[in-house]
Amino acid sequence: SPGASNALVESCLVVNAAYIGISLGKDGNPGPTIKNTTVYNDRTEGVAASHGMYIYGDNAKVYNTVVAMDCTLDDGFTNDKALFFSTPGTATASNCVLYGSRYGDNIDLNTATGTVTEVVKSSGVSSSAVVFRNASGGDFLPFTGDGALLLAKGMTADMPLLDVVRRSYKSPHSIGAFSSYSPPSMNWDEADLF
Repeated sequence: SPGASNALVESCLVVNAAYIGISLGKDGNPGPTIKNTTVYNDRTEGVAASHGMYIYGDNAKVYNTVVAMDCTLDDGFTNDKALFFSTPGTATASNCVLYGSRYGDNIDLNTATGTVTEVVKSSGVSSSAVVFRNASGGDFLPFTGDGALLLAKGMTADMPLLDVVRRSYKSPHSIGAFSSYSPPSMNWDEADLF
């Protein structure tokens, strides 16, 4: 939706978009706020670039969002980005995981982004890392095992109440469009009560 100003996007899942997963905003106007969203791109064919998010406008904000560029498409574009702000100096990226861009950290996120806190880029995601439970099978719940990158890593202030399938987020929030919570394990005495 290029041209929209001051938009709010939350609890959304975008998978294998034909060009850019999310393209939103208008330069010179207030930028959008994007929260708890997952963009996943593993296209293997096509002719268009494979950007994750291309965000226009001033003071754009992206929180608790994961952009996975697991794309092997050789589209001829060498600058495909996970998250790109057209006005980076006023933008904010916080509690995000951005990885898989063709040239890694340098194009996962603009180097001149104004406020960057708790953002994991490609160098922080090992090649063997499991980010989602089963992305190739369509399961984008956060992986809950050792080294989990999304589980309970989000910021809780000003976050959506419900995830993309209308499940309540727990505190602390997970990063991405899906809430995930691992209850404490019960001992046998407690289990016998159910």
